[in-house]
Amino acid sequence: MSAAPTTATASPYPYSIQIPKIDQNSIKQLDLWAALEFFRIEALIRSKEVQRLYLEGASGETLYRRHGILWDMLEGWHHHLLRSHTLEGAGIVDLDCWNKIPARSAMHVLNPCRDDDPSRFLHLQIDCAVPPTTVVKALMPVLTEKHRRISVSDKDSPHVPWPRHPKKRPPIHDVVAWISYFRCYDLRQCQGISFGKIAAIVFGPVNGKGTIAQRKKQGRYDQAERGYKSVKRLIKAAVEKKWPPDLSS
Repeated sequence: MSAAPTTATASPYPYSIQIPKIDQNSIKQLDLWAALEFFRIEALIRSKEVQRLYLEGASGETLYRRHGILWDMLEGWHHHLLRSHTLEGAGIVDLDCWNKIPARSAMHVLNPCRDDDPSRFLHLQIDCAVPPTTVVKALMPVLTEKHRRISVSDKDSPHVPWPRHPKKRPPIHDVVAWISYFRCYDLRQCQGISFGKIAAIVFGPVNGKGTIAQRKKQGRYDQAERGYKSVKRLIKAAVEKKWPPDLSS
């Protein structure tokens, strides 16, 4: 079993957390269910429970068994979930992404594949040197037959690495706003900065002293506080496995 990382950084987190920048041109092409999983992971690694496991030196196997994540997430392995055109959106798990995970950790992810229902899942290694049309032609009859044999209820609930509804949108659909919320949370939780200063850092300063300027300042203050509280609720939902989360309140 692989041990947890040992490097520590600024309080209160015993490790460093980096949220990736989003390419504005790819936002509309993001798989929002994949983005929701990204935020679930970001919430979990900020939770007291995962911090405790880290400080106790818990293995990647323990963390994966409890929450379905690995210590490699601290190095940004899950950032690929915010890229456009993720294969997961089509019910395909890209095993090449796991090449970045140390062999021992990867086994905790790969082992469940061996227990999957063989009538439903097809684990392949495809040689991309073969013309794509040849590969698709060879696969089509196999996939068609397997799909035919799957029950209607299973077709309505595609098996992907996280829960998704085939017809509904995920509760988080403004990815940029939620990345700002996480920045607000980190500035407040890690550095104890006031919401007023957080608002200026995250959303930009407001110049002037008139009524309009004061309203803008108050609005950004409220936005910073709301972002902090929203992430706290998300962390709670992730730890309690109430996922997808109910963010209506």
